[in-house]
Formats: sequence, structure tokens, C-alpha cells
Amino acid sequence: MKYMRILFISLIPIFAFAEPANHLLLSRIVITPSEAESISITNPTSETVNLSDYYICDDEDYYQMQTDGDLAPSHIMSGFTARFPDLNIQPNDTLIIVLNEEYNSFYNDLIPDFTLFDNNDGISTMLETESNSFGLATNKLDDETESLILFKWDGNPNNNIEDVDYFIWGGNQGAIDKTGINNYLDDTSAEEQLFFESVPNDYYAFSRINGFDELDEIELDGNGITGHDETSENFRESWEIISLVTMGCTDSSAPNYNSEATVDDGSCAMTFYNVINNCETDVVECSGQYDLQNNSDCPLVGESLTLIGTVVDFYDITPSNGPYSFKIEDDEGYRISFVVWPESSSFQDGFDIMLTELKKITEIDKFKIQITGVLDVYCRGGITLDISNDWQLVVEYESDITILEEIHGDGTFYESPGVCFNNHGKFIELTENTKNNCLENEDYQWVLTDKAKIIPTPYVIIPTIGEKLDYAYVSPMSARTIVRIFDLSGRFVTTLVDRYDEQAMIVLNDTESSSWDGRDEVGQLVSPGTYLMHLEAMNFATGETTTDVAPIVVGVKQ
Repeated sequence: MKYMRILFISLIPIFAFAEPANHLLLSRIVITPSEAESISITNPTSETVNLSDYYICDDEDYYQMQTDGDLAPSHIMSGFTARFPDLNIQPNDTLIIVLNEEYNSFYNDLIPDFTLFDNNDGISTMLETESNSFGLATNKLDDETESLILFKWDGNPNNNIEDVDYFIWGGNQGAIDKTGINNYLDDTSAEEQLFFESVPNDYYAFSRINGFDELDEIELDGNGITGHDETSENFRESWEIISLVTMGCTDSSAPNYNSEATVDDGSCAMTFYNVINNCETDVVECSGQYDLQNNSDCPLVGESLTLIGTVVDFYDITPSNGPYSFKIEDDEGYRISFVVWPESSSFQDGFDIMLTELKKITEIDKFKIQITGVLDVYCRGGITLDISNDWQLVVEYESDITILEEIHGDGTFYESPGVCFNNHGKFIELTENTKNNCLENEDYQWVLTDKAKIIPTPYVIIPTIGEKLDYAYVSPMSARTIVRIFDLSGRFVTTLVDRYDEQAMIVLNDTESSSWDGRDEVGQLVSPGTYLMHLEAMNFATGETTTDVAPIVVGVKQ
């Protein structure tokens, strides 16, 4: 695997402990990938420390060097036992040991202080305690669970090893416990040791937290170099996982591009334009509402994508065994739908968004979100794909939706007058006394033009005998207005209006209302049932959107 070369400068901290430790400390440990394995050791004291009697080992039986004369107690393949050469570590200095010969493929311009292998670069090599004590494997540190012990021993089998610092992660399988061993004092039992529970991924590392000095560690009656019990430290509170580099999206064309990022973390979002126009042909045929005849024509279909946009529409189609359906819009005005299926759905093991904190994103025009899902199609016309309306992402997990920003404001548009309609949806000419006259007459209704409003009447039509639904609508000034018909499951039927007007009130054909003849996008009469007329008005000046929905019943002649 090829890794990006990164700077190691962030790996060399000067620790400022609240109560400086009086011995050396493990300060940072990199375990993955294998090329990056390294150990940092810090001297937080005010004294220079000579390292000639210091050792480091990844095996809980390290003490057998003294008790059994086994100078390489670690595993011959995957473990290591190493002694430091006769060098000093200065006060407040940090020294780095790299464990893998390929470290330069990961780090950029790093000059380590020690290596765990022979090198020709003039870098000090750690000393083997006996032949092959470094281990034969190139992967020295286990990525799941292991322990490290830094200790001091003068080589005299009559003198106990002194623990200097200790770290354990992922589990207590490799926990150190010298209880009952020769002249050693009792350690904290393996079962009670607070090992660090998580493990870092590539480009991340274990790091001792600044300001913490071996938190909760027992200071007396232990096997430590100052009499402390190294096995009693609360590693879960005194250590953390930190990033070695700035992670983020490194694709300059992505909407969430991070110019400071040096390593791509896979978070790059697609542009809506590229998703909408990803097909290789102008006409893409559908084989039903949910499938394309040839998916290869549109290479993003079935792929996991990330999008960023503002929620501008929401439909709850679950009463008809459908999903929760949303529409999001990017900064360029392009829109794409996404759906969340409830957990009880036979289509997908999703989740009920209405039972989570994400329920609030159903309040449209208030939340900018990031979603990750599989690109799918919903061919509303059923014959060819409408790239402007038929794309949708299927989002399966709650963690796939992140609220990036809550959009504040009162949600209203510019100040604008009202309009008066009679009960047949006919616009009444505005005069000085129109509002009062409108309110006084039960045959009229007054509608403010600061929000979208549909006025359909009657609500029942029979298209088979030529009836049409007359309707009128109002929308705010300088708005793009879209009027569409959906069935109760949220499936698109047809678009009646898609236009931009500067006026605050729009009624097609001037004072005449518009009409729907009960036909779908391809001119076929729809089946009897209940449908929804949906009006959406987006103000280009403010970017805000208001909507209105009205039910329509399509009947049959008895």
C-alpha cells in the first residue's frame, strides 16, 4: 500500500505537565501502518538522563531477563526487546525510535534518534539484548491489543528491574502483573488495569495528554523507578488519539475542499452537477421506476457518494410503506433527493429518523447537512431517466447524516401585499379597499404573498369525462416557482409550472387560473385516487424557500 509522505514535526511535542514527572515517559506511539511504527520518549525532568541502562519491550514477561536470565523474553517473530545505546536525553527533549526500515515511505524528512534495525544513515541503532531480540517480523506493534514497557536495569540478576513507564491498549491480554514473582511488589491485577480501549487508524497515534502526569497512578509501594506502580495508571484519561497530520478533503473541486489538509480522509463530497450529469448518453432508458436498462451508462449508480446541501423539501411516505423522502439543494441551485427507509422496511434495514435528533431536519430551509448514501434512481416517468428530478441517494445509517450548519432567520421573504381570490381560484383586481372587501365577503379569501400558496378548487375531478382542475397560486417576489403533482407515496406524476417571475403574485394567463387535466408526465390519464399538488417557491435573492401542498381527488364516473 502506498502512503503519502507526511511531516513528522507534529510528533515531537514539548510536554508541559501540571506536575512534572520525575522520570522518563512514553509520550507518543504510532502503530499503523507498519511503515509508520514509532515510539517517542520524553524527558520531563530538569536533569539529563543517560540511557545506557534503559530498555524497551513489548512483552509482559520482560522481568524474566532478571528472574530467569532470559535476555530476549519477547516473541521471536512479532515481539522485540531492545536496549538503548550509551546516549543522553536532555531535559524537556523527546527522542524517537522508528521500528520499520520503510519509515521514509510514510514520513517526510524525518531523522529519527534511534532505529530498531541496522542502518547506513548514521542514526543510532538500538542494541539487541541477544541475537534476534528485535524480532523477525517487520510489523512490531500489534494494531489491536498490546503493551509497551520502558524499564531500567543494571544487568545484575540480584537487582530487580525498575519500571519507568508503561502503556497498554485494546485489552488486558498483554497486561503486566508481577504479583508473586520473586522479590517484586504486587502490581495492579490485569483485570483491574484501565487499558486504553480504542486503537488509532492510519495517520493517527496514541499520545499522552498535555497537562496529565500519569493520572491516578499509585505513587508508593510499586515496582517503579521512583517507587510508583506503573500498572495503576488510568490510561483512558491520561492518553488520547490524535491526528499526525491535517485530515480533510484534498480535492480542490469538491464543495468541502480543505486547503489545509495534507491527507485525504475520504470525506470529499461530489458536486451535484457531476452527479446529475454523470451519464454517458443524453437519453437513459429505465426498466421500471427503480432501475435503468443499462447501469453502465451512468457509472455512479450503485456507488456510495457524499453530498452537501440544504434541506429544501420533505415528505413522509411511510404511511404508504415508503421511505422518508428529502430534497437537498447546493449553492448552485441544483437539487437531489435522498431517502431514509424505516427499520421495519422490507427494502432496507434503515432507521426511523423521526425517533432521532435528526428529526429536526424535516424543518426545511433550516439545516445544511452532509449525507452519504448509495446513488439510486426513481424514474417517475417510468420510460426515460429525468436527470433533473430522478436521482436519489439511499441513506441507511444515522451516522451517514451530519448537520453542518443551522440556518437562522425568520424564514420570510420581502414585504409584499396580499391578493384576493374567490372560491373558484380567480384573482380579484387589487384596489385600495380590496383586503377589507375580501375579508368581508365569505366567497373570497385573502392570501399574503410572502409565502407560497395553492388555491385549487374543486378538489375532486373526473378526467375521463374531460374535467380539469382549475387552480391559482401565489408566490413571493423574485422567485422560481415549481408546481408538481405527486401520488400519496411521493412518486412524481407531472410538472405543471417551472418558471421565474419578479412579481410577488403569479396567476397563469393573467387573471385566468391554470388547470390540470389529470394526466401524467407522458400524457397518460392517472389512476383514480388521491394526489398532492405541491408548490415550491424559491427566492433567488435570499435563497429561502416556502412550499404549500393541497390534496386532489381523481374520481371515476359512476
